[in-house]
Amino acid sequence: MFERLNAPAFLKVISRTDVDTEKLLRRLSEQEAEADALADAADRLPVKVYVAKADALAAKGERIKAKLTAATPIAATAWVGKADKLRTAWDELTTDEQREIMLSVVGQFDVLPPERMAATRLGSE
Repeated sequence: MFERLNAPAFLKVISRTDVDTEKLLRRLSEQEAEADALADAADRLPVKVYVAKADALAAKGERIKAKLTAATPIAATAWVGKADKLRTAWDELTTDEQREIMLSVVGQFDVLPPERMAATRLGSE
């Protein structure tokens, strides 16, 4: 399970809502590029124009980050690419944090008692 956290597609895997995480990440990257371009042009712009544009870009970035945070479990995203660190910190996490990470990495599943599992496989209950 821990190695899945290092997989490049992990962020997409944990996005299990209707929000398109890849699209949000792309928009955030574009927004950050716009902010960099604005910073490069700072000496050529009037102060009021620069401040207005910088504030607008910051607000847009915060909205994108809020949507991204709402679309992904926070406990799981904190460990993306840090499988070794998670492995050592696992016992210190709360049960709810462990459950959220496992649900994000492994996905939803049902654990049935052996009798029900056999009945389900045979097509009767």
